[in-house]
This record gives sequence, C-alpha cells and structure tokens, in this order.
Amino acid sequence: MKGVIAFIILINISHCRNKETMRCKKEFFECARTCGDICDRTINSGHEFGKCFSICNAPCRKEYCVKIKNDKQ
Repeated sequence: MKGVIAFIILINISHCRNKETMRCKKEFFECARTCGDICDRTINSGHEFGKCFSICNAPCRKEYCVKIKNDKQ
C-alpha cells in the first residue's frame, strides 16, 4: 500500500514539471466512462483495470483531447 501511495506522489510530482496540459471536450468523459464500464465487465482481476482502461481510452484521448503548451514557469 505504501508503494502505491509513493508511486502516485511520484507521478504527481513529475506531472507538475510537465509544461504541457491536456484539454478535453465533454465527449471524452463520456467515452472514458464507457471504457470504464467495458473494463469492469471484461477483466478478471483488479490490477488489470489500468491496462485495459489505457488501451480502451487511447482513441478517446486522440479524438477529443488537445495538448496545450504552458509558457509559464
């Protein structure tokens, strides 16, 4: 459990250094919700959910999201 919390903190810190952010339309969230439902029904164990969701959600991000570069430092 401590490892998971440390991993989440590490990801958040590295994300803060990233100068690009994503802007997504509301359709992205509908698509992501659908992917979550699909993965809930199809996976056998909880640790596979993230992999399933990432693969399923990739077309949603590509279609409905845009990277925006931040100039502020």
